[in-house]
Amino acid sequence: DTLLDYSLFTVSLLIGTGFIAGIINTLAGGGSNLTLPALMVMGMPADNANATNRVGVFLQNLTAVVCFRKAKKLDTADIMPVM
Repeated sequence: DTLLDYSLFTVSLLIGTGFIAGIINTLAGGGSNLTLPALMVMGMPADNANATNRVGVFLQNLTAVVCFRKAKKLDTADIMPVM
């Protein structure tokens, strides 16, 4: 299936679910409990849904690191001893 095979309703539902999952991830984590089933219900195979979800989680984490670093709330001196 391609994106062109999905209706406007389906795409809107996925975007809405992603938005709500992002809010949940920001507040407490666990937004993947919404996005993975939503992607699979829409017909995406489980392995593709998981990989697609991981891209979103990676981008959320990258954004958080950049924002914390800009706000000088990320102590980068502590990173190397942990590794």
